[in-house]
Formats: sequence, C-alpha cells, structure tokens
Amino acid sequence: MKTYYQRCGSSLLGTEEEKIAALNELEKSGKYFAQSKCDGIWAVCIGNRKSNKIISRNGKEKPYDLPVLNAGLTITGELGYGSEESTKRFEEIGHEFMDVYDILTIDGNSVTHLSDYERFNLLKSVVSRMPKEMREYYLPVKCYTKDFVKHYNEENEGLVLKPLKKDSNYKAGTTNVDWIKVKHEYDFDMVIMDYEISTAETKVSIPMAKNLIVGQYVGNELKRMTKVGSLPLQLCKDVVADFDSYKGKVITVHGYKRFKTGAVRHPSFKCFRDDKDAKDCVFNLAEC
Repeated sequence: MKTYYQRCGSSLLGTEEEKIAALNELEKSGKYFAQSKCDGIWAVCIGNRKSNKIISRNGKEKPYDLPVLNAGLTITGELGYGSEESTKRFEEIGHEFMDVYDILTIDGNSVTHLSDYERFNLLKSVVSRMPKEMREYYLPVKCYTKDFVKHYNEENEGLVLKPLKKDSNYKAGTTNVDWIKVKHEYDFDMVIMDYEISTAETKVSIPMAKNLIVGQYVGNELKRMTKVGSLPLQLCKDVVADFDSYKGKVITVHGYKRFKTGAVRHPSFKCFRDDKDAKDCVFNLAEC
C-alpha cells in the first residue's frame, strides 16, 4: 500500500517582528494562501470498502475511530490526539476527529496534479457532501487568502503558507519545499528538578539523560511543568554523572505553545541562565 508522506520544506525563522514583516511581504506577493496549523498527529486516511487505513508519519497503521471514507478517497490531516488542546476539543465535540487540509485521491484517481489551493477547495467540497454524521469527524482547517498577520496572531499554532500557483511541485511521499511553516515560538526560564534516564540501545554503555524534568514556582512551591528533550550530547552524560551540580539550575526552554498546566509544546533545551535565580522562575498563567 502506498504511504503518502508530506511535510513542509522550510520554516519562517527570526524574531516575531521579522516574521510579521515577512508575512506582509508574502501576502503582498499574491503567490500564497494560508491554512491554520493544527495541533495533533499527522496522518493519512485511506478509504476502503469496510474500514479506513489510517497511517501515521512513521508509516505504521494507527487505530482511530473515524467514519469509513468512500473507497479510493485519500485525505491528509492531523488527528486530534495527545495534546491538552486536542483533549479539550475532544471533550467539546464528544468524539475523535481529524483536522483535514489536503486530498490526494478520489475514486482511486490521483488529484495531486491540481494546485494546493484547488485541492483544498476540492477537499471542502467532498466533506460538504458527506452525511452530516460524518462531517463532524472530518473538519477542514481554516483557510485565508488575506490578512495573514491578523490570522497568524489569532491562531494558536501559527500558519502554513502554500502556493496559489498550479505548478506547486507536489509529490506524495516527498518534502514540499514550497510550503512554509510560520509558528509561534516562545522561551521560558525554568528550574531543573530531575531527569529521565535514556533506555535507547545506543545510549546504555554510558548512562545518559533522555529528558530534563523542569518546573517553575507557583507561590512558594516549585512545581513540575514539562519535560525537556533535544539536549546536547555532553549534557546528557554530565547530568547523569553528577546530577547534584545541575539540580536547581535555571535553563531556558524553547517551545511553540504553553498549556494551562504549564506544559510546553515541543520543548527543547536552549541555554543555561546562570544570571537568573531559580526563585525568579514563576509560572504565569497569562502566557498560556
């Protein structure tokens, strides 16, 4: 079975001011439209006669309770799963769902020769013709052709910009260099509280940390907030070898979203903050 894999080839990097300026220029060019960036698990859903085949990014089939699509219909999107935002939406909707943003085949025939914008409008048309009881499971993402900055500021995750032109170089199974992710990025100063040891086969000869457990103060109590990965290799070794010298240190955590529990989406280690006192790392609900 063909597993379709599609991801962005580039990201809009820089300060928020630089991103805003770039978004304005991209909108003025008239070459792009924007879709809301979703918070979930990327997947492709392939309709069959009796069941769906839902394939995750790693190529493995994923059990997920969605109504069966027509045979030969293939759509891609984000399964609402895992994050606090997805859990909240699940509770509001009352069942599992998929934020859909692209269509690859209809009746088994490929439509990837169409532009990104044409495919998205085709997807919306296909979803609109589904029975009502199905439409609430397959939710087309928001789409914008203007006011990129306004919508970027309103969206939790950010935007994905795609070309309006027909020759969009779309090839299922490859990276699309024409798509641009524009994500909200934040830095949070947090205190090292603990670590998780790595169990990877390549990291057992020398004990290494897989994640740092970090927190912030709520009142006078230091509370766990999130787990931080993407650690420098030497730091992974040093933390396990002499954790007492790292416990209580302040680090800057880089991430893409803050949840009300204090957790951070895709947290990664940025740097140590030797100039900052641990007591100054205070949880701010307004950042969520």
